[in-house]
Parts: sequence; structure tokens; C-alpha cells
Amino acid sequence: MVHDVGSKALGNQTIEASCVSVAVVPAEGDWTVAAARLKDCGDKTARSILWVYKRARNGKWSEDYVGQPPRCWKGVPPDIARSVTIATKIPSC
Repeated sequence: MVHDVGSKALGNQTIEASCVSVAVVPAEGDWTVAAARLKDCGDKTARSILWVYKRARNGKWSEDYVGQPPRCWKGVPPDIARSVTIATKIPSC
């Protein structure tokens, strides 16, 4: 997960794993949700970005969201909505 976040978000830059805060939360069915942010590293813009990934059982992580954290989540599928809220600490609308 940390490797996926670092490589997709930061390109060729090297980021220490200790700079990345990751929350991995099981969802309903076979899904798992993960959210990641940079903590105390990088510039202000990089630290403000939120990454949300999801994965079906034994599948690869797919990026669901990258950008500024929203005030609340709209349109999140019901089977992962609670896990997204827990992982990101952002409520559904």
C-alpha cells in the first residue's frame, strides 16, 4: 500500500515509509479500503492530499480518490461507505 501511494502520487520522488500515514479498514463482503496521507514530510500541498484505495479479496489496490479531502463523501457505494468514513475520518453526506 505505501509503495502504491508513493509511486502513483509522487512519481520518481523517494518518500520514507515513516512519512506516510495509512489506515486499512475491512469493508462489507470481500472489500478492503485504505486511506493514506503524508505526515510531517513534503511540502504543504503534498501533505494536504488524501489517497483512497480499495481492493477486492486478493486483488490489486485500485485508486478510488486522490486530491484535497472533501467535507463529506458523496456517491460512495454502500458496501464500502462505512469503511471509507472510518479510514479517512470524513463522514458521508
